[in-house]
Amino acid sequence: MEKIKIISIIILVSFVFMQTQLLAQTPETKQIESAIRSGNSTELAKYFNSNIQLKINSKNNVYSKMQANKIINNFFVQHKPVSYQIKSEKQREDTKVILGNINTGTVTFRIIYRIVPSQGKSLITYMEIEAI
Repeated sequence: MEKIKIISIIILVSFVFMQTQLLAQTPETKQIESAIRSGNSTELAKYFNSNIQLKINSKNNVYSKMQANKIINNFFVQHKPVSYQIKSEKQREDTKVILGNINTGTVTFRIIYRIVPSQGKSLITYMEIEAI
C-alpha cells in the first residue's frame, strides 16, 4: 500500500511539472519575447487581452487593446530596442510573470508583464515599463 502511495505521488508531481513546463514554453511567450526584442508593437498587441493595465513610467491606466497598441508603438518609436533580456520568470498556477530589461543603447528599461490563459491562448493582462 505504501508503494502505491509513493508511485501516485511521483506521478502527480511529474504531471504538475509537465503542465508547468508546457505553459512556460507556449508559442505565444516566444512570440511576445520576439516582438519586444524587435520593438514590434503590432505583433506584441496580438497578445494583449481585450483590456490591459499598462504602466509606462508614471502613466498608469487600463486601456483597450487598440489604445495599448498605440501607446506601446509610441514607446518603441521613441525608444527602439537594441536588446532585450529576460531576468526572471515566475509562475503560479496558470499565471506567468516575466521581468526583463530592454536596452535602447542610451536608456535601459525594466519591463514586467503578466500572461494568463484566456480564450485558448496566453494573453498579456498587465505590462509595466520603467526606466532604470
